[in-house]
Amino acid sequence: MGPSIGWNFSFCLVPTSAQKACKMHFGDGAVVSGAGVVTTPIVTKNTGTFYHLTLVGMSVGSQRFDSDSSKKSVLEGNIVIDSGTTLTFLPRDLYGKVEAALKQQVSLKQIEDPHKKMKLCYDVTNIKDAEAKIPEITVHFKGADVKLKAHNTFIMSTKKGIIMGAKNAMCLAFAPAGLTPIYGKTYCSTYFPCLNSTFENFVIH
Repeated sequence: MGPSIGWNFSFCLVPTSAQKACKMHFGDGAVVSGAGVVTTPIVTKNTGTFYHLTLVGMSVGSQRFDSDSSKKSVLEGNIVIDSGTTLTFLPRDLYGKVEAALKQQVSLKQIEDPHKKMKLCYDVTNIKDAEAKIPEITVHFKGADVKLKAHNTFIMSTKKGIIMGAKNAMCLAFAPAGLTPIYGKTYCSTYFPCLNSTFENFVIH
C-alpha cells in the first residue's frame, strides 16, 4: 500500500465537541496545510510508544514563562503528548508560575473543587460568560505557538447539593507533573492535532 499513496498519511484527532470519529488521510489528501497551521518536531526517544515534543514555555496573557528557568537551554523532547490523558501535566516550576499568573489576572471567586481533585477552581455558579474572564494561554513549542481559549484550559466540575443546590466550578485542566510532563487531551476540544507519516512532525490546525 505504501508506494500507492506515496508513503504519505496523516491521522488527525477531531475536537471532543465534534461527536464523530477520527479519520486517517492518505496520499495527496494527507497534506495538512493552510492558514493557522503550525508544526513542531516530534523528538524520538527510547520510550516505547510515546511521542515527545519540545515545550519552550507558556504565556498567560502578556506574561511569558520559560519551561525551565534554571537551565540555559531547553531540553529537547521535554514533554510527552498523549490524547489518552485528560489533564496537562506541566513541569512543577512552570505550573507554579502559570497558576500564580492566573490567580493574579482572573477576577472570579476562587473555590475548592467540588470533587476535591483539581488544584485551581473558580465559582461560576451564577456567572454569565465566565470564559470571557479567562486570559488567553499560549503554549510555546519549538517553532509553534498554540493559543488556547478557556475551554481548552479549564473543565467544568459540578456537584449537586440537597441544601445548597448545585455548585458549578471551572477548574484549571493543568497540574504539576510527577516524573514526566504530559500534554493532555483538553487542548483537543478546538484544535486538530495530526501526526504525519514519518512521525517527524506534530501538526496543529
